[in-house]
Amino acid sequence: MLVEQVRKLKPIDRLLYWINERYRVFQFKQAGKDKPWTDDKVIQNVYFTCPYREDDKTTAWLRDNIREPLRNQPEVIFATIAFRWFNLIETGEQLLKYPGKTTISSKRYGAFVDWNLAAVKSRLHGIQEHGGKVFTGAFNISNSGSTKPKIDRVCDDYIQPVWLQREQLCKQLGDCGTLEEAHKILRELPGLGGSGFMAAQIVCDLKYTYVLENAEDWWTWCSPGPGSKRGLNRLLERPIDSIFSKEEWRLEISKLQIIVNKSLRKMPKFHAQDLQNCLCEMDKYIRVLFNEGQSKRKYPGI
Repeated sequence: MLVEQVRKLKPIDRLLYWINERYRVFQFKQAGKDKPWTDDKVIQNVYFTCPYREDDKTTAWLRDNIREPLRNQPEVIFATIAFRWFNLIETGEQLLKYPGKTTISSKRYGAFVDWNLAAVKSRLHGIQEHGGKVFTGAFNISNSGSTKPKIDRVCDDYIQPVWLQREQLCKQLGDCGTLEEAHKILRELPGLGGSGFMAAQIVCDLKYTYVLENAEDWWTWCSPGPGSKRGLNRLLERPIDSIFSKEEWRLEISKLQIIVNKSLRKMPKFHAQDLQNCLCEMDKYIRVLFNEGQSKRKYPGI
């Protein structure tokens, strides 16, 4: 569809269009079809994540290399948290093989099950000193006022404490009956408070493991983020900085979930965290569509 046509759509129809079109792009790419995969110039030139979080390239790597192999073992909790602090496949590949020398498990999963603070920091600093990337560019990791190099800040103050209390954390999360409870526990960890964004990402990973696969709110819970709140406000045709109460957020997400799953019934069913992701991307899409601003992440024309 041409962007001129998309601008004329009602907000809900625009969201449904974006979900469907972006999913088609994903399917065409997976099938190895030739470009262009869409006529939509915005989707062609701006980076958007997939509608389903599980289809995201980085999440797929985590799933295949760490989460699924460890899905029924308590080690999956620390491994998931540690990876998400870097959220970069190349760093994940390094941690998989380093240090990992003491047991069969650690030889396979490296620092994700055999964390060695000094060895990991040495390796990551070496990568950085040779011009390599260590952290994702997809979201900002704040030093929270610390003057430490980011690698030291994350490894010393955010990951190491989790390693030291991993057994207690496993028990706490194992006792959770809901994703919301797990989110509250994770937000108590160093660096995972604030907006709760990172904690919510980890919840979304762990819901596919023994830890949270039976959570009562598996389909219905999501934590609002700045982008998804703007996206929902746009959908409701309200000022984009309007504030949602906790109850209002849940109600609107529930209503949207019914509409999307009914309207796009040929697509896999969306859980609430998928829809939160779509709302965030929709906010970005609309900003570019209506020339309200530019996206920082470009995509090499598809």
